[in-house]
Amino acid sequence: MSATAIGLIVAASVFAGGVLGTQLRRLLPSEHMSKESRDVVLLGTGMLSLLASLVLGLLIATAKSSYDSEDTNMRAYAADMIILDGTLRFYGDEALAARRALRDYATEFFHNVWPDRPSSPYIVPSEQGLEMLQRV
Repeated sequence: MSATAIGLIVAASVFAGGVLGTQLRRLLPSEHMSKESRDVVLLGTGMLSLLASLVLGLLIATAKSSYDSEDTNMRAYAADMIILDGTLRFYGDEALAARRALRDYATEFFHNVWPDRPSSPYIVPSEQGLEMLQRV
């Protein structure tokens, strides 16, 4: 089931619950409509909304932390690739085949990860690609 369908089902359920609650209000005895009863319901509703906001905040913080961690790892790997290319450049023509293999690996892996984009500042590691580079 798609996220949109689930969202619509939840919204319809909440709306139906509200309508049902307004209809049931007419059937309640007058002692259940006192100020103290309303205050208890308001406190319960406030507590539930506070807990929901805390859970949502923790969920968002976890997602951001995970994204930041992956972003840091990708940037560090890209920096390592740049340093490796610079080191190979230092060796001159003898390391030209290794530099080409590094460039081909980075290009192929980039197109596997982001097939719709022509270029990106990120390069993600691959065990097979790294083993290929070690053999050259």
